[in-house]
Amino acid sequence: MLRDRFADVRRASAIRRQSAGLEGQPAGRGNVIGERVRQARQRQSLTMLQLCERVEAQAGYEFHQSTLTRIEQGIRSVYDFEVIILSLALETDVRVLLGLMDVE
Repeated sequence: MLRDRFADVRRASAIRRQSAGLEGQPAGRGNVIGERVRQARQRQSLTMLQLCERVEAQAGYEFHQSTLTRIEQGIRSVYDFEVIILSLALETDVRVLLGLMDVE
């Protein structure tokens, strides 16, 4: 069932946070992908502005640097369509951003 799948994802996320030493993070974070977006951006040596430009090219709407800053800091929630656009702009599997798969 779908409920069981979500429980599996939460359990897996908790295990990853423990193994990464992140278990002390506040429970009220706005997203789970912020740190992974930052890591993927830095792996490609992209500035925040360059990533915003890529997102804008993919999505066709403005994506401000302040928005990316809040996402990377875990302050702002991320809509499902934004996760997809960020994965396309970063040329990264969406599962990597969601923490369901390790970087290839």
